[in-house]
This record gives sequence, structure tokens and C-alpha cells, in this order.
Amino acid sequence: MTKGRLTTIAIALWLGGFAGTAALAYSVNRPLYIATMHVAEPEVAQATLSEIVQPPTLPEQTALIVLPALEIIGTVSPPPVHPPTRPHVMRCHPWRPLEQGSNSVQICD
Repeated sequence: MTKGRLTTIAIALWLGGFAGTAALAYSVNRPLYIATMHVAEPEVAQATLSEIVQPPTLPEQTALIVLPALEIIGTVSPPPVHPPTRPHVMRCHPWRPLEQGSNSVQICD
């Protein structure tokens, strides 16, 4: 590609970036649009007490389920006995140079 074509592509990319930034700034900072609505006057409703709603009642013969008492029987086992712990002993290999770099490493089990 020629130098002129590369310059044209770079300018086009920069202009696209500036346009995107300007669009984002406008959408974030634009004033909110508040729609005006016509609100009608509230109407007063007339309440009538001609009908009082009674809560539902249960029939006289309600079926009951009777369950026998349960008894849960369990045993507690003693906690397991672990052998006494011994101090941790590290077994390390001698120091050796790294395969890449200028340091050394020691591998321990």
C-alpha cells in the first residue's frame, strides 16, 4: 500500500472514532424529554353498603387427620481415633539451574 492510502485509512478510522465519541457524549448528556399529559379531574365514587361480604366459613364436619406420636431413637458413635501426627518432614532435591533463565530451583516433596 502506498503512503497516501494508509494516511486516508488512518484519517477515516480517526474520524469514525470521533463520531462515535460525539454520539455517545450526546446520548449521555442530552436533556430528558418530559412528555406533557392531560390529566382529567378525579371523579368521586359513591360507596354503597347494600351488600356486606362475609368471610367463607368451614363446614361443621371438618375432616381431621390424626397421626400417631413418633419416637426417634438414635445412637452416638465415639469419634474416630486418629494416629498421632508426626512433624512434617520435607524432602528436597538439590538445587539445580533452570532450563530457561539465569536462576536456580529446588523441588521439595
